[in-house]
Amino acid sequence: MLGHGDEKGLILPPRIAPIQVVIVPIYKSDAEKETVLSSARSLEQELAKAGIRTHLDDRDNYTPGYKFNHWELRGVPVRINIGPKDISNGVVEIARRDDKEKMRGVSREGLTETISNLLETVQKAIFERALKFREENTVKAQTYDELKSILKEKSVFVEVFWDGNSEDEGKIKDECKATIRCLPFALNQEGAPKGKCMYTGRETSRKAIFAKAY
Repeated sequence: MLGHGDEKGLILPPRIAPIQVVIVPIYKSDAEKETVLSSARSLEQELAKAGIRTHLDDRDNYTPGYKFNHWELRGVPVRINIGPKDISNGVVEIARRDDKEKMRGVSREGLTETISNLLETVQKAIFERALKFREENTVKAQTYDELKSILKEKSVFVEVFWDGNSEDEGKIKDECKATIRCLPFALNQEGAPKGKCMYTGRETSRKAIFAKAY
């Protein structure tokens, strides 16, 4: 997954995340527990009804901090924290996985719409960051020698004209540990410019992205 992670674990785009929102209830006593869990379950049902893939982490044998780390590691896009004071004030705290931003005092009223909009914002932000990373780390090679030289010096994506087969790719993998990472749709549409395959020398309009796997 291109760039979808950091030192804390995965950063999943909302559209592919099995769980889009996790709710973490926070309480200190049995009395608080009953009130907080009731509110958290109500919120879970509201979000699920709106088509948002939601999970309520109501495990009582783990601390909130443990749960935060647990779901950050798994890349859940949005976390909602809710405690007694939040309920009294009609608010929740929201944490984004992609940029670690915390939004405190978010109104409980209209929260479903707030979360839906936030998931779209997160989706766009992750895509734009991944696109920027790819563009900044992609170079072009015209020949196989140039490809080998680039990959020997840098950990980058290399865009090339490609008319080889699986056997050719296997030889490249054996020699420089690189394989085709993708055949970019945008570069392989009808009418795309032609060039010489960097490996076979044959004319082709097909392009491929090579890189090493780490």
